[in-house]
Amino acid sequence: MRAGDRNMNDELEKIRKYWNFRAEGFNDSDIPREKNNAFLRGLKERGMLCGGRAIDIGCGTGSYTAALAEYFDFVLGVDISDEMIAYARKRKADNAIKNIGFRLGSWQEADIAQNGWEKSFDLAVAHMSPAVDSVETLEKMRSVSKKFCAVTKTVSRKSPIRGRVAEICGLKVDNCGRREMLAILDYLWQNGITPEIFYEKEVWTSELTAERAAEGYIRTLSLDGGIKDGAVEEIKRYFESIAENGMIRENTDVIICTVYWSEK
Repeated sequence: MRAGDRNMNDELEKIRKYWNFRAEGFNDSDIPREKNNAFLRGLKERGMLCGGRAIDIGCGTGSYTAALAEYFDFVLGVDISDEMIAYARKRKADNAIKNIGFRLGSWQEADIAQNGWEKSFDLAVAHMSPAVDSVETLEKMRSVSKKFCAVTKTVSRKSPIRGRVAEICGLKVDNCGRREMLAILDYLWQNGITPEIFYEKEVWTSELTAERAAEGYIRTLSLDGGIKDGAVEEIKRYFESIAENGMIRENTDVIICTVYWSEK
């Protein structure tokens, strides 16, 4: 195995372990419905809930895979985390949804031709997923779609807790997917595609033990390479100092950006 391959495998294993850690928290999410979900309404308004086959890239616990099943003959969810896929398959069984399936694997390593996915989906989505984070992964997404694509990412997340953790780590800018979205837009524009852009503002509320809240931030920053020497222990002390009865309650102001475009 070449050094580059080993490095890639190590990086993907780190990503897999991170999302396994996060899986239980995502399993609490309900299946979104068009009436109360801006992303699904956006797809509907643009004629993208068009029947046929869809693929949910970085599907997590399968909430959007399940939501899309209402509009398509078949929906495939793909995710790198075995814990996420296990929860997704349980969601399928619990809700008796027949027309969805799940595939364990990283989008970065997916062989589109070998899988028989070339232009085989009417809609390809990557909703709040880091799986589509580069030109290569975006091109794979485009290659599987014969009609429509949509990518959603947060471009801003702000809370006093995030701000303090960023300070501890010496970070001035919280990327939160902004750099990835800018790269996606630049690529699409350079290739003659003018996507529609839609923004949502939300407040995310979480309540975790101080230990788990600190661990979540530490793992996220470690994944992004943003942990400096001594920061881990300082972050843990910070969360212990602000905990109330051992719990951390955090409200995060979020700006979510979705880009929709046609491959026809």
